[in-house]
Amino acid sequence: MAFWQENLPFIKGFFDERSQKFFDLMDRAEASIEQVNADKIYTSKEFKRIKDNFQNIIKNLERQEVRDWLSSTKELLAEEKKSTAEDENLRKIFDRFEGLMPRVNETKLVTDMLWKAYEYTDDLVPLMEFTNEQLSAATREVQTGSASQTEEITEKHGKVMDKLDKKQKEIRDILAKGEKLSGEPKAPEFLEKKLGEMKALWKQTNEAAKDRLTDLKNNTNAWNAFADKCSLLQTHVGTAQKQIADVKKLYDMDKAKVDYDERMKK
Repeated sequence: MAFWQENLPFIKGFFDERSQKFFDLMDRAEASIEQVNADKIYTSKEFKRIKDNFQNIIKNLERQEVRDWLSSTKELLAEEKKSTAEDENLRKIFDRFEGLMPRVNETKLVTDMLWKAYEYTDDLVPLMEFTNEQLSAATREVQTGSASQTEEITEKHGKVMDKLDKKQKEIRDILAKGEKLSGEPKAPEFLEKKLGEMKALWKQTNEAAKDRLTDLKNNTNAWNAFADKCSLLQTHVGTAQKQIADVKKLYDMDKAKVDYDERMKK
């Protein structure tokens, strides 16, 4: 007991220094919690920095040696009945620590969920870019002047359809993953929004591609029908020309006009 009494000023000084550092650490933890829970959509790189910072702070806050220090310091100062100021300071540390830890544990869950959401939306980016490219290819304006030109365009469009078909499984899988993530209790709103955008874009692109294929087929049929009618018309014209030539063989058209005029004069 004499040792503690002799060294009590040093112990109290050490306690004050450690307690201030602990208060600072809890300040940083609360600031980090606010960043994680801010009503803001970060980029994945921004949130990764926030996540890493939060996890590093909490790692320091939850170290066993910190808990041991709190416990041993409380027991030590409890032996000094006159140390009311230190006791009060210690009580503030414990009260704040105990009030902070439930928020820390809650934020851990939020952080994990948010990171999954940001990773997922990052995975969506190249797929949305791909889908937008196919949508543009399926809806761009095209002009055709013949059945053969339409067939060439149809062949090119078939490549778009083939690309979409090959992506079907990957898209289904990532949409299913998004459905599962968005169904979790702490899923952020932006996850469901991005998932909805991907679903709508994929549906629009596939419908547009199918509509374009139908239009191209109808256009080919129209050109073929037009060619058939032109051929029929040429046949009729040829027949008419032949009939006119046959008539000319039987009648002298120039004399017929003179004869007609003379008859009209009578």
